[in-house]
Amino acid sequence: MKTYDVTARKSGPWWVLQAEAVPGAISQVKKLSEVTIIREAIAWVEGIGEDEIEIRLVPHVDAEVDPLLAKYQAVTEQARLLEEERATLQRSLAVGLTSHGVSYRDAGQLLDVSHQRVGQLVKQ
Repeated sequence: MKTYDVTARKSGPWWVLQAEAVPGAISQVKKLSEVTIIREAIAWVEGIGEDEIEIRLVPHVDAEVDPLLAKYQAVTEQARLLEEERATLQRSLAVGLTSHGVSYRDAGQLLDVSHQRVGQLVKQ
């Protein structure tokens, strides 16, 4: 599967879609949820199946909003990565604490979760 960056530029009530690596693949949609329609244009120009195409959306609204949107997306990704790390640490701590004789209730207090959640974490 190949990933294509697709620029979506707001133009009136439409989003104009352009696959950056495939200049001839252009489409337009009313809602960003319809962005996958560009797969058909990419597939036709590239001569491949639509099922071989993954889309990475690159939205552009205007010079004022674009930097805020980019920052929001970056912060959201950072938060996702931190949440994954937190969850991994939480599981490890639940196992470590309880294997060293700390009760589920006390482990829950230390981890700021219920004792039932500690039990779930230990069983994972």
